[in-house]
Amino acid sequence: MAENSEPVKRARKPNLTAAECTLLLTVAEENINIIKSKFTNAITNKHKNKVWEEIPDEVNSLGVCKRSVTEIKEKWRGMFSSAKRVHSKIATDRQKTGGGSKPISPKGETIKIIDLLGEDPSFSGITGGIESGAEPITIAVDPIVMSTFPESLPKELEITEDVLSEKSNSGEPPQLPLQSQR
Repeated sequence: MAENSEPVKRARKPNLTAAECTLLLTVAEENINIIKSKFTNAITNKHKNKVWEEIPDEVNSLGVCKRSVTEIKEKWRGMFSSAKRVHSKIATDRQKTGGGSKPISPKGETIKIIDLLGEDPSFSGITGGIESGAEPITIAVDPIVMSTFPESLPKELEITEDVLSEKSNSGEPPQLPLQSQR
């Protein structure tokens, strides 16, 4: 019978060094248009794969440890995600009015990634976008507050069809009549 029934564990590689991360960031920066390309046709994918196969060769030239394409891609995704998180936190902190803890100060690599990808919608989101699943906001007016206004103010406004068809000769929009409904 087999005496060693336990699976053999693979030796863990050391973490990427600061020099390897810096080189990865530099090479990724040179090829960012290819790496972040949204096209998915065969030619573009071949070009992306070629670039991703060249990056580990350059990182491995440092001689720390032999890294695979998968390991390098995973490290890039981690660096990208970390920078995205920091960028989001900075944007959130910028909206605050003060007080509380000191805002975070990102590392050099994170700053470089934020500068490189800061305007990319996949990094910072769509500016001015509306959340698609958001419910519309309805505002209810408190009757007690409304009772403090004079009775002469209309509770509702009504626009009639003849006002909408009316044209002004002066170039200004026509005045809308207010009709009080009680």
